[in-house]
Amino acid sequence: MIGLAVAFLFLLISALLSFLLGIGYFLKRKSDKPAIPKIIIWTFGISTALSLLLWFSAISPLIQKSKQVRTIGDMGYIVKCLESYQQRHGDFPARFTDAMPADHSNIRDGWNNPFHYEHRPGAFILVSFGSDGRPDGADYWELREENAQEIIGGRQIESDQVLSDRACHRVWSL
Repeated sequence: MIGLAVAFLFLLISALLSFLLGIGYFLKRKSDKPAIPKIIIWTFGISTALSLLLWFSAISPLIQKSKQVRTIGDMGYIVKCLESYQQRHGDFPARFTDAMPADHSNIRDGWNNPFHYEHRPGAFILVSFGSDGRPDGADYWELREENAQEIIGGRQIESDQVLSDRACHRVWSL
């Protein structure tokens, strides 16, 4: 959050500086000088480059982290709905959307990819394929059977997030 505030403040200051330099130049300008002075072009170029650097080094990772947090929260909510459905009906639904309230039936992960859900009698797995939206080749049912629990480094946002009726088997470290 601090990175976002710093980036916004930097952009605001650089835009204000460019504006003031431009106003000052136009007030003192003689007709034989170019319409846009080089200092304004350089100021704008440097401020844009620094803003992009700040974006890719600080803000973009924060956005990805927020997508991870949202996905983990949504998956926890889906698991609670599935558990509630199982208590009422004796088994988990064939589609996880059958356990969801109508206003949440089209829920997706933080990267707008659909969740992957598989059901067997008395068991389920729920997977978010991460930022790339593709499975990473793991055997999710084997993870469930072994009750394996893995922590994935926070920057590996393309890794799959796996939950089941037993536990969180693969989670992103936040």
